[in-house]
Amino acid sequence: MWYSGHNHLRDIFVDFCHKANLSVKVEAGSTLTPDLSRSRPADALVSNWSDGIPTAFDITVTSPLTPVSLQEASVTPGTAALLAEQRKHQANDPKCHMLGWKCTPLAVESYGSWAVA
Repeated sequence: MWYSGHNHLRDIFVDFCHKANLSVKVEAGSTLTPDLSRSRPADALVSNWSDGIPTAFDITVTSPLTPVSLQEASVTPGTAALLAEQRKHQANDPKCHMLGWKCTPLAVESYGSWAVA
């Protein structure tokens, strides 16, 4: 079920980009570099984002009920989402940097809290 929620959020984001006349490519990056060909850092790649820098948006839906985040998430909403964004940066920043893209994770918790930067 989380997968369909993920795709729904991605599709809404892509629709907003189209309405703003932004060029967007879905599921980008998987075949651009041979050494990292299995990674796909962009659920949505916006080629003309801020300052003209292509930006890879990677959407993730996470649960605040995991053992790693449960204690802190019970006190501070958005903790699990923030941890998910950090994991996405660790996984995607190297490839995005190599491709000249900015990596921007968009993490939301299954109960609706977004990561707070």
